[in-house]
Amino acid sequence: MARPLGSVGLIVLLAALALVPIGRAAAPTAIAIPDFGFVDTSGETGDQQAAHAARLAALTQGLKADLGSGGHYRVLSLACGGAGGGVDCRA
Repeated sequence: MARPLGSVGLIVLLAALALVPIGRAAAPTAIAIPDFGFVDTSGETGDQQAAHAARLAALTQGLKADLGSGGHYRVLSLACGGAGGGVDCRA
């Protein structure tokens, strides 16, 4: 008959081995992140379109960089608007 401590040790060892990845790692999940957009209804007197556009670009690029850097996701490009007649991703 096994000692209780031996059984517990075996269970801990098996649990630890279950956490060890076997074979190669899974391929990163492909995701697409569209450019963000918004409608400014604040009624501010000053024209802040350039500042808002810069913040939105920084948000989108930062999100793509952060998600792509971890190795879990592969960030895909979307054909949004432009001369190619792509989809309006902000709609």
